[in-house]
Amino acid sequence: RPLALLGLLLAVFVAVLKAPDMRQAWVRHKVADRVFEVRGKKEGGGGTGFQVKAASGESFIVTNSHVCELAMEDGKDANFLLVKKGDHWMKRRILEVDDSADLCLVEGWPKLEGLSLGEMPSVGDKVSAIGHPHLGPTTKTDGEVTAFTDVQIRHHFMPSGDKKKDKFFDVSKDASCNLPKNEIKKQEFYLFGFIPLGEMTMCMVNEEASIQTNVVIFAGNSGSPLVDASGNVIGVVFAADMDTNWGFAVNLDHLKHLLKDF
Repeated sequence: RPLALLGLLLAVFVAVLKAPDMRQAWVRHKVADRVFEVRGKKEGGGGTGFQVKAASGESFIVTNSHVCELAMEDGKDANFLLVKKGDHWMKRRILEVDDSADLCLVEGWPKLEGLSLGEMPSVGDKVSAIGHPHLGPTTKTDGEVTAFTDVQIRHHFMPSGDKKKDKFFDVSKDASCNLPKNEIKKQEFYLFGFIPLGEMTMCMVNEEASIQTNVVIFAGNSGSPLVDASGNVIGVVFAADMDTNWGFAVNLDHLKHLLKDF
């Protein structure tokens, strides 16, 4: 009996030690099953998307607006993008590109219940991003919320009137910059840090109160769900600062606003 009791206590002790790893594995499986590659065409660029459940109970795919815009430029049909789950591709309709945040709503994957929304996190909360870095296999990276901050990123260069300069800066054919999330900004540019290239006008995207995190974010992670310890969505990854290694996610309030009429 003493030996049996000791064995039981040992088994419980091992189970307690392994519990966090088992929970993380469960969260990864739960979320990864609802995460997709998102592209305009199979061989083109893209990012990540995920299935989420709206208040109506219906499920939709969410990604970044800049991912949808890339798909719309690359794809054969600007109203659709390609979504990959496992080895299967499916064409899904773009329902709405958000004017106020870097978010895009897409037709959901059939018969797949979406992830639930969590609660707004606090600084120090443990979070994970699950997506397709460099459009490779599904990857989970962990970290914590470090701050809430306004972020401004360049969306595109606007025409300068100088054809050579516009070609060098790969100026967008779409010169518009009139959405609520946009701001026009001018900046001097230099080649190798000292050869002047002149001033360029840029269209910026402002993301207010974004979630700053030390979760590792790569190209291709755009549109990944940022989830809490239970696998509930608390944000949508949209950018990373290559100098500081901070990752940024659209906050939960913006996501709720996008989903409220669906």
